[in-house]
Amino acid sequence: MNAGKISNTGTFINQGTVSIDENCLFNTENDYIQSTGQTLLNNATFTSDGMVDIQGGILSGKGVINADVTNAGLLNPGESTGVLNITGSYLQTTSGKLNIDISGLSAGVDFDQVNVNCDGTINGALYAQYL
Repeated sequence: MNAGKISNTGTFINQGTVSIDENCLFNTENDYIQSTGQTLLNNATFTSDGMVDIQGGILSGKGVINADVTNAGLLNPGESTGVLNITGSYLQTTSGKLNIDISGLSAGVDFDQVNVNCDGTINGALYAQYL
Protein backbone atom coordinates (compact mmCIF):
# COMPACT_ATOMS: atom_id res chain seq x y z
CA MET A 1 0.00 0.00 0.00
CA ASN A 2 1.55 3.33 -0.95
CA ALA A 3 -1.16 5.90 -0.25
CA GLY A 4 -4.10 6.46 2.06
CA LYS A 5 -5.67 4.16 4.61
CA ILE A 6 -6.81 0.55 4.61
CA SER A 7 -9.17 -0.83 7.25
CA ASN A 8 -10.19 -4.41 7.96
CA THR A 9 -13.14 -5.34 10.19
CA GLY A 10 -12.22 -9.00 10.84
CA THR A 11 -9.11 -10.88 11.82
CA PHE A 12 -6.40 -10.27 9.21
CA ILE A 13 -4.26 -13.30 8.31
CA ASN A 14 -1.02 -12.71 6.40
CA GLN A 15 0.80 -15.55 4.66
CA GLY A 16 2.43 -13.43 1.98
CA THR A 17 3.73 -9.85 1.97
CA VAL A 18 2.07 -6.80 3.47
CA SER A 19 4.01 -3.61 2.69
CA ILE A 20 2.82 -0.33 4.21
CA ASP A 21 4.56 2.72 2.78
CA GLU A 22 5.34 6.13 4.20
CA ASN A 23 2.40 8.20 5.46
CA CYS A 24 -0.01 5.27 5.10
CA LEU A 25 -2.33 3.88 7.77
CA PHE A 26 -3.23 0.21 8.13
CA ASN A 27 -5.96 -0.70 10.63
CA THR A 28 -7.52 -4.00 11.60
CA GLU A 29 -10.33 -4.13 14.15
CA ASN A 30 -9.34 -7.60 15.38
CA ASP A 31 -6.11 -9.59 15.53
CA TYR A 32 -3.42 -9.47 12.85
CA ILE A 33 -1.92 -12.94 12.48
CA GLN A 34 1.12 -13.74 10.35
CA SER A 35 2.09 -17.40 10.02
CA THR A 36 4.60 -16.97 7.18
CA GLY A 37 5.68 -14.14 4.91
CA GLN A 38 6.58 -10.57 5.75
CA THR A 39 5.09 -7.37 7.11
CA LEU A 40 7.13 -4.30 6.13
CA LEU A 41 6.61 -0.80 7.53
CA ASN A 42 8.24 2.13 5.75
CA ASN A 43 7.61 5.08 8.11
CA ALA A 44 4.03 3.87 8.40
CA THR A 45 1.40 3.47 11.12
CA PHE A 46 -0.04 0.01 11.76
CA THR A 47 -2.97 -0.28 14.20
CA SER A 48 -4.65 -3.43 15.47
CA ASP A 49 -7.50 -3.28 17.97
CA GLY A 50 -6.57 -6.87 18.78
CA MET A 51 -2.97 -8.05 18.89
CA VAL A 52 -0.24 -8.42 16.30
CA ASP A 53 0.73 -12.09 16.39
CA ILE A 54 3.85 -12.88 14.35
CA GLN A 55 3.86 -16.69 14.43
CA GLY A 56 6.46 -16.92 11.67
CA GLY A 57 8.12 -14.87 8.97
CA ILE A 58 9.45 -11.34 9.33
CA LEU A 59 8.16 -8.10 10.82
CA SER A 60 10.46 -5.31 9.65
CA GLY A 61 10.82 -1.63 9.01
CA LYS A 62 10.29 1.62 10.85
CA GLY A 63 7.22 3.44 12.05
CA VAL A 64 4.56 2.86 14.69
CA ILE A 65 2.65 -0.26 15.70
CA ASN A 66 -0.37 0.63 17.85
CA ALA A 67 -0.96 -2.79 19.43
CA ASP A 68 0.49 -5.49 21.63
CA VAL A 69 2.98 -7.57 19.64
CA THR A 70 3.88 -11.24 20.10
CA ASN A 71 6.88 -12.35 18.06
CA ALA A 72 7.70 -15.98 17.31
CA GLY A 73 9.35 -15.03 14.01
CA LEU A 74 11.97 -12.38 13.24
CA LEU A 75 11.69 -8.71 14.23
CA ASN A 76 14.03 -6.63 12.10
CA PRO A 77 13.51 -2.94 12.97
CA GLY A 78 14.66 -0.27 10.55
CA GLU A 79 15.63 -0.64 6.92
CA SER A 80 19.31 -1.03 7.57
CA THR A 81 18.86 1.19 10.65
CA GLY A 82 15.74 2.82 12.06
CA VAL A 83 13.26 3.14 14.92
CA LEU A 84 10.19 0.98 15.45
CA ASN A 85 7.74 2.21 18.10
CA ILE A 86 5.34 -0.26 19.72
CA THR A 87 2.66 1.50 21.78
CA GLY A 88 1.58 -1.72 23.49
CA SER A 89 3.63 -4.55 24.98
CA TYR A 90 6.23 -6.70 23.21
CA LEU A 91 6.55 -10.41 23.95
CA GLN A 92 9.20 -12.39 22.12
CA THR A 93 8.71 -16.13 22.49
CA THR A 94 11.57 -18.65 22.78
CA SER A 95 11.45 -19.20 19.02
CA GLY A 96 11.43 -15.44 18.29
CA LYS A 97 14.43 -13.44 17.09
CA LEU A 98 15.31 -9.74 17.32
CA ASN A 99 17.92 -8.43 14.90
CA ILE A 100 19.62 -5.08 15.70
CA ASP A 101 21.98 -3.35 13.23
CA ILE A 102 24.70 -1.06 14.64
CA SER A 103 27.05 1.31 12.84
CA GLY A 104 27.47 4.26 15.24
CA LEU A 105 26.02 6.14 18.20
CA SER A 106 22.78 7.81 16.98
CA ALA A 107 19.52 5.90 17.49
CA GLY A 108 17.54 5.41 14.30
CA VAL A 109 20.40 6.74 12.20
CA ASP A 110 23.40 4.63 13.22
CA PHE A 111 21.61 1.79 15.01
CA ASP A 112 18.21 0.17 15.24
CA GLN A 113 15.92 0.95 18.14
CA VAL A 114 12.69 -0.63 19.35
CA ASN A 115 10.68 1.55 21.73
CA VAL A 116 8.03 -0.32 23.72
CA ASN A 117 5.54 1.74 25.75
CA CYS A 118 4.39 -1.15 27.97
CA ASP A 119 6.11 -4.38 29.05
CA GLY A 120 8.89 -5.76 26.86
CA THR A 121 10.03 -9.38 27.16
CA ILE A 122 12.72 -11.14 25.10
CA ASN A 123 12.70 -14.92 25.58
CA GLY A 124 14.32 -15.85 22.28
CA ALA A 125 17.47 -14.73 20.50
CA LEU A 126 18.90 -11.20 20.25
CA TYR A 127 21.30 -10.65 17.35
CA ALA A 128 23.44 -7.52 17.08
CA GLN A 129 25.25 -6.92 13.81
CA TYR A 130 27.86 -4.24 13.19
CA LEU A 131 27.44 -2.69 9.74
